Parts: sequence; C-alpha cells; structure tokens
Amino acid sequence: MPETISDSDTRSVDLFMEQVYHDIKAAKPWVKFGISPFGIWRPKYPATVTGFDSYAELYADSRKWLREGWCDYLAPQLYWSTSSKGQSFGALLGWWNSENVQHRHVWPGLNSLKAGEGWPATEILNEISLTRKFPDAGHVHWSISALMKNPTLDASLAHEAYREPALIPASPWLNAKSPATPALTRKGTPMAVPVASSSRAAMPPTMHSSSGCGAKKSALGALGGISGRGVGLKVPSGNERPCLSRRA
Repeated sequence: MPETISDSDTRSVDLFMEQVYHDIKAAKPWVKFGISPFGIWRPKYPATVTGFDSYAELYADSRKWLREGWCDYLAPQLYWSTSSKGQSFGALLGWWNSENVQHRHVWPGLNSLKAGEGWPATEILNEISLTRKFPDAGHVHWSISALMKNPTLDASLAHEAYREPALIPASPWLNAKSPATPALTRKGTPMAVPVASSSRAAMPPTMHSSSGCGAKKSALGALGGISGRGVGLKVPSGNERPCLSRRA
C-alpha cells in the first residue's frame, strides 16, 4: 500500500522525537526528557473512550513514543474527571500504564485549574489516589497558577495527598549507580546525619542555590521538595562533595 501524506507526516514526527531523545542522551545522558501529549491517543483506546483523535489529526503517535522508550517520562494530559463519560480519568490512566512496556515514568497531567471552577478539591485528591495504585506513582498539576490561587486545594493537598515527604522515583535506565553518601559538617567537625522518624513531622528542606555549603538558602513550602528532620541537602555536581546544612 502506498504511503499517504498523513503516514509520511506521522513518520516524520516519529523520527524527530526519536532523534531529539537520542541527541539529548548523547550530549547529557543524565538529563530527563519528557513529553506531554494529548490524553487520548485514539478513540476506542481503551474501548470506552471517545473524543479527539490526536494520531490522525496531529500526526502524534504518542503511544509509539512511549513504547519505544523515546522519553524518560510521559505526562498525558488527562484533563477529564474520574466520572467523565467517554474520557474517564481512571480508564485512560490505566491504558497509558498498560502501554508502558519500557517502564518509563508515566505521570499524568491533572486539570487542577478546574478545582474551584466546577470541580471540588476532592476530585484532584481522588485522581492522585488513582495514580498511586501504580508502582511508578506521580502526577503533574496543570498549572502552577492553580496552586497559587486556590488555598482550599492547597490545604487539601498539604493535609492529605502531600502530608508525607517523598523522593522522585529512580530512573534506572539512565544510571543505576547510587549517589555518593552525603557528608555533614559543622565548622569542620564531622557529624552524624539525623534520620527522620516516621512518627515525627519532617521540616521543609533547605535548598542551596550556589556551589558551596555556605551558599544562599531558601526554604521550600509544604507542597514540594524532599525533606529530612531539620536538614537541607546540597546535591553534588561534577567533582563537588555533597554536604548538608542543619536548619536553625
């Protein structure tokens, strides 16, 4: 069968996506490359789904990009509610995860702007709960302004979904080697690194904005970051030594 114009366009987009991924890895292997495609690959995938056909209309074979491993994380735009007919958040989330044969990160985009504008905050919490049924749990809020202007949603996230600190999942296909053990010093004297107990609330972390242990610091809020009990982590780059600083 001769190739159609749409087939040629789709193939061109595929080649572009593949080349971008491999070129990034050739230059900087540690950099994570992510894609956020339309949430529906094609109608009837899965069977209950109806709506826009991004494969036919946008020449976007996003399922192939995920199946081939041409991204480190995929954030399909699942901007529908859990009760949506024809575009169920849960059905689409399950389908995308079933297509993740290369075991990349699948972190769906949530329509957090709808919370307070037609949706209750509990809708976003329910969607987050669904993502946590999969081994590689994670999600992306659309958009940051949703978290800046909705104190009700912020409070719900802080007291429920985000009440415990969490690490970003590992990406073993990039580098399975464990990072160096952090060192903690106070005026040149080595100290033991305190470990947060699960029964004690973790304090917001301190993130360093320049290269040294005496760097300028800024405290993160309750809605993000990696935290330990009163300790801020300086992640090493290049030949730098990792260091920690204790909060006052």
